[in-house]
Amino acid sequence: KYNTQSIRSNPTYRDIIAAGEDITLIDTMQDKDATGVFRYAFQTAGEIRDLITGEPCGFLIVNVSEMALFQRYSDQIKDGKAFFIVSDAGEILSAKDKRLIGTMHPAWANGFDNTSKRGLTVKRNGKEYFLLSEYIPGAGWNLVEEIPNATALTPLTRIRTYSIIIISIAIALIFLLLARIAQHTLPPVLLIQDKMAQVAGGDFKVRITHKRTDEFGHIANSFNTMVAQIENLFTAVRYEEKQKRLAELDFLHAQINPHFIYNTLSAIRSFVEMNRNKEAEEMLLCFSKLLRKTISRSQEFITVEQELETIRQYVELQKMRYPDQFTVEYDIEDEVIGCAIPSFILQPVVENAIFYNTGLNRKGLITITGCLRDDTILLAVIDTG
Repeated sequence: KYNTQSIRSNPTYRDIIAAGEDITLIDTMQDKDATGVFRYAFQTAGEIRDLITGEPCGFLIVNVSEMALFQRYSDQIKDGKAFFIVSDAGEILSAKDKRLIGTMHPAWANGFDNTSKRGLTVKRNGKEYFLLSEYIPGAGWNLVEEIPNATALTPLTRIRTYSIIIISIAIALIFLLLARIAQHTLPPVLLIQDKMAQVAGGDFKVRITHKRTDEFGHIANSFNTMVAQIENLFTAVRYEEKQKRLAELDFLHAQINPHFIYNTLSAIRSFVEMNRNKEAEEMLLCFSKLLRKTISRSQEFITVEQELETIRQYVELQKMRYPDQFTVEYDIEDEVIGCAIPSFILQPVVENAIFYNTGLNRKGLITITGCLRDDTILLAVIDTG
């Protein structure tokens, strides 16, 4: 089978001749005469030279079964993975499927370059594989691992699953934390909101009762202080407004009463001088009743009925002074009788109406009306003078 001439003429051993005595590794080849595990083998070979003359005298060729390579990585073949020993030219030198030995690996057939790491995927039997290639120093071979994409992505899938679980747990914890915060903060916020609405509605007696020492406690204390100050200010303003109204009424009284008193007393004096003592007595009695109500101001607000009673007494006095000069009629709705109005509000207007209805060639008519329009009291003094 082997002789010097056949070895020298066989291209397979060309590297042996060129290397001289250096041992050379020859790629796996199929020995058709061999059987069993020796059918596929790789060789190590070297030239033998005479120790004295140095002349070539033979060759040393050692056949090593491909199984010696296969056993080195066979225990890693699992989870659908595949391993190959591939030459730099892309020829498969070792594989689990021995029928692939001597064929071209698909990656190299598609232009895979182990140096530039191009083409890191390969398709085999309708499935896509992720390709890993590692150079084997000293042999010029490559250890190629093919991992199914599903297997290669399993760590990523596992990471995604773990990430989803962690994110879900984090979101749940955040919701629980927010719920806890809301449970702690929402009731006092709603309480403060409700109390503020009551204050906006005009209730200044509102206070927040609490035992908290946190921020809401400080807010509640500030709220109570603010409402107390508003209540004090409101009370002061209301008191000042009341005093202002009383001062205005006093000013009105001060303007009207002297003039009214002087004229009435003059009329009484005239009756006395004319010996009309009975008329003077009636006028004096009516005047004293009216004076008691107008000068002694015990109430700021009185009912419409009380005001009309004062007006009637005033009208009677004026009729005594100006007999047959005017007539007064009253048209007051029942709903208005009990309503409260500022005291002494109609007398100046009625006095003005009487003034313009005296000294005429005809008898004047003064009408005093009162009615309700929605929530408003409408009072009117109408005269023909």
